[in-house]
This record gives sequence, C-alpha cells and structure tokens, in this order.
Amino acid sequence: MLVDPRASLFLLDLPLEFLDIDASSTEVTKEPNMFKKLFYLILIAAMGVVLWFAFGIWIRLYSVYSFPPSKENPKGVTLIVRREELEPKFNSPDYKAPKRNEKKEGMGWSSSSGRSKIPLNFRTVVKLPYVEWAYKKSLQPQEID
Repeated sequence: MLVDPRASLFLLDLPLEFLDIDASSTEVTKEPNMFKKLFYLILIAAMGVVLWFAFGIWIRLYSVYSFPPSKENPKGVTLIVRREELEPKFNSPDYKAPKRNEKKEGMGWSSSSGRSKIPLNFRTVVKLPYVEWAYKKSLQPQEID
C-alpha cells in the first residue's frame, strides 16, 4: 500500500522539516505481514511433523511407548520410538504379548528372535508428556506382524 506522507500534512499546513518525516519514503512498512507469514510457516512445519509421525505409526515405522505415573516418574511419560520387529503400535510396561506358535524349521538363521533388542533410550525419537489414552490402548489386544 503506497501512502504519500505529505497528503496528511497539507491538511495541517505543517512543513515536512517540522515533523522529521523522510519525504522520499512513500511506502509503509509491512512488519505485521512478515510476522503473519512466519506464523503460517511455523504452523505448516508443525503440521508436517505431526503428520509424519502419524504416518510413521500407521505404517509401523514408529511405536508409542507409555510409562504410567509411578514412584520413579510421578508425571509419567509417553515416548515415540523406532519400532522393533514384533513390537505392537502401542506399548507399555504392563503390555502382555500374546503367545506365538513358532516352529523352527531348518537352521533358523532367518528368524531374528535370538537378536538382542536395542535399549529403549537409544530408540527414542520424541519424548512427550504422559498420554493416558495411549497407555489404555497398549493394554488392549493388538495385532503383531
């Protein structure tokens, strides 16, 4: 928006030197517009991150691990972790894995059940506050690939 600063001065009959206005500048700065664009950029980036983690949980790239409040951790915590093989989407310390009927055939070199698991703190991607519905979801029966 172009504004001539001299237009309002004609109404007051004041000289430009008296008001300390730069007569060569005819543009009004648009700082609020810059903040608005920055806000939208941050909002879009945050939505992208949320959608990425939702998609990662859906395709079983990540798992949600919930620790309920306890003596060691009174507030509880929810972690988004890289999923390991045979781990459910929603997990907790109280989760009871179903019994699997595995028949060992051949040498068994293709099964990874003998492989040591990576500790949870090395697999943690995001640490969130305790989310109760995720903990309750981990107690429900789930499909395991």
